[in-house]
Amino acid sequence: MDNFEFKPQDYADIQGLVFTGYSSLSAACYLMLQFGDVANAKKWLLEIHGQITTYVPRSAGILQKKQSALQLAFTNVGMSQLVPENLLKESFSREFSEGMDIPTRANILGDLDENSNRNWNWGGHENETIHAILMVFEENTELLATQLASLEADFEQYGIKNIITLSTRKTPENREHFGFKDGLSQPIIKGMEQVSTRQKPVVYGEPNEIQPGEFILGYLNEYDKLPFSPQLNDGFDLGKNGSYMVVRQIEQDVRGFWGFMEKTAQTNAHFEGKDAVYVAAKMMGRWPNGNPLTLVPETNQETRVADRNDFVYTKDDADGLKCPVGAHIRKTNPRDVLDADNGKTQVSKRHRILRRGRTYGEPLHESMEPVEMLKSNTEGTRGLFFVCFNANIGRQFEFIQQAWANSPKFDNLCNDVDPIIGFQQHKGKYVAGDFTAQDCPVRKKIHEVPQFTFIKGGAYFFMPGLVALKKIAEL
Repeated sequence: MDNFEFKPQDYADIQGLVFTGYSSLSAACYLMLQFGDVANAKKWLLEIHGQITTYVPRSAGILQKKQSALQLAFTNVGMSQLVPENLLKESFSREFSEGMDIPTRANILGDLDENSNRNWNWGGHENETIHAILMVFEENTELLATQLASLEADFEQYGIKNIITLSTRKTPENREHFGFKDGLSQPIIKGMEQVSTRQKPVVYGEPNEIQPGEFILGYLNEYDKLPFSPQLNDGFDLGKNGSYMVVRQIEQDVRGFWGFMEKTAQTNAHFEGKDAVYVAAKMMGRWPNGNPLTLVPETNQETRVADRNDFVYTKDDADGLKCPVGAHIRKTNPRDVLDADNGKTQVSKRHRILRRGRTYGEPLHESMEPVEMLKSNTEGTRGLFFVCFNANIGRQFEFIQQAWANSPKFDNLCNDVDPIIGFQQHKGKYVAGDFTAQDCPVRKKIHEVPQFTFIKGGAYFFMPGLVALKKIAEL
């Protein structure tokens, strides 16, 4: 099985976004592309191939300050143009091949009512067809503008149309628009060089590493098996060192969010003496500064705890008295609570994703303070371009959304979907659910929790390794 273990030399073939969010490159945008003539598109692929960025680990001894990065991935329609089905011995995954915008998938993900792809800005079946996404990362907006001008010239030369440009905007202190620290609790890929002291390989004696095959094709996964991978008729593995990437545009109703939290704090007898931040933290599972309720249950400490991820629920918070069972971070990563062998995280490990999203839109207020945001007159829309990697879309991304976030019965709850990203529906219409904060002697209940996030675009992509990308261009 040695051939299926991740090794340092594999970095050179895997696109860098799988390993890093390029946080030092603050200016970024995503270009949704449509190919014209396939032959010209492949010529462009050969040209752009040498510019695609891979990850350079510190152990390589290369002192290299990245000023830019390019990443490229394809939709199912784009891949069918470049690699016709008759050339494949093994096809791409069913979820990728069907696409995100089919009715069955809408029911799985909750893309109904206001979330319907009929309302999407891009990616829905009523919008222009997307073949590829080119993700551009630069140090500043000036360099980004220069790079985009160069890319647009190439598009014109090769008959490629830029359907839409999704521009990101960095928020203060790396907080999402509701004001909470984002990007915490990322999986650690087994065999990868650890580049952050925040990522501990062991939590309470339980290995906090995930097999590379959960995120990258060609390696063993948490079932000790190889994920299904597309192959050409000549036996070439197109999937090797590639990954499936999910992109979703999630618009956030920040005023509505904090207005509801403030009203709840003022009118719900269960929360007498508490403020809007306390109520919001109960729903999120963390305080705005990132401290988890499981470790810091009753005060929003300004100084963060030493390790904001060094906890498991059965040992520290089995009954949800600190972090409610239905809180966002507990629903999307239950850690050890669903495993029959308490203290173990095997079940959760089989449903993890690597998140690489970025915010967009102007913050409601630069301070990211609830009081100031509620008083702000700033217009416009804002939200998150959710980006994640997984080797099995159905078992990872879709499972988390459907079986955990959208389920009102998660872990013995009654009518509680994820209060941040959950979607409960009846006959295709959104139905407001409840939120329960476990407590003694009586639980605290919040009824009629409205929808705070809305889907405005989305698609599944395949991001190939560089060897496979060159092979696709030369077919």
